[in-house]
Amino acid sequence: MPFYDYHCNQCGKTFEVSHGMGGKPKDLKCPFCGASDLQRVFHPVGTKRSDENSTSSSSCSSCSSGTCSACG
Repeated sequence: MPFYDYHCNQCGKTFEVSHGMGGKPKDLKCPFCGASDLQRVFHPVGTKRSDENSTSSSSCSSCSSGTCSACG
């Protein structure tokens, strides 16, 4: 099961919970203060873009693909 971080809007603490991907369990409460006013914390994941399709790496000035007959 995946782990999710939740922020308690009552006491301000953040904690981790393991549960299925179907959503927040209905009976989930803050382990610190017992409040149920919780918000799931989103952690964006960074990705690296490949330069494979980039026109800046082309050595040919007459096309953008670098694979035309003029590129030789």
